[in-house]
Amino acid sequence: MHFITLVLVPMEHEDDPLLEMVRLLWPWTADGGHRGIECDFWQVGGRFSGWLDPEYDPREDPANQEGGELILPYPWISHAEDVLPTRLAVERLDGRLPAVIITPDGEWYGEPWLPPDATKWSPVFDEVLHQHLDTMTVVVDCHR
Repeated sequence: MHFITLVLVPMEHEDDPLLEMVRLLWPWTADGGHRGIECDFWQVGGRFSGWLDPEYDPREDPANQEGGELILPYPWISHAEDVLPTRLAVERLDGRLPAVIITPDGEWYGEPWLPPDATKWSPVFDEVLHQHLDTMTVVVDCHR
């Protein structure tokens, strides 16, 4: 099962946020030794590429097509806005929830299934995101 994970990377890593994203995600992977809630595969963007860009449709992106036909199955090419300042990401959520958020201190919030239980997780995610507005958000397609 694939689920949307937002990894919040400290701004001090804004020149290379993906390296820090891997460091934060790694402990939650099977390769990183986690045997509870885990990702056995992940990709920046992936099937959720462009999730934070309301104007983008990965099915229409020529990078995801071959000879004018959509490349299926996934993975799709990562979209430039799969990495955004968290302040902007929060504005673009528009009431949508990821399944999981991983904070700069490596904490995991959420449950790896979609759609998330909004009653349970919306207030938690709202608080976590607002505590980390001065970070970068990386959209990750995690598989479990």
